[in-house]
Amino acid sequence: MAASPGRITHVLPVHAPKGDASEDVRATPKFVRLRHEISQLIRARRGTGHLQVAHAA
Repeated sequence: MAASPGRITHVLPVHAPKGDASEDVRATPKFVRLRHEISQLIRARRGTGHLQVAHAA
């Protein structure tokens, strides 16, 4: 979302696994890629970095 006024700038599909509750989803490669993509989008909106998004699979 953009800061002011709040508006959606990107829509990212998130496919959360419905598996073992003991599995740490944050350790999965898909989660890591998605977290990186979100970080890149935030940095690009702040103007502090060059947008280089690796889309989550």
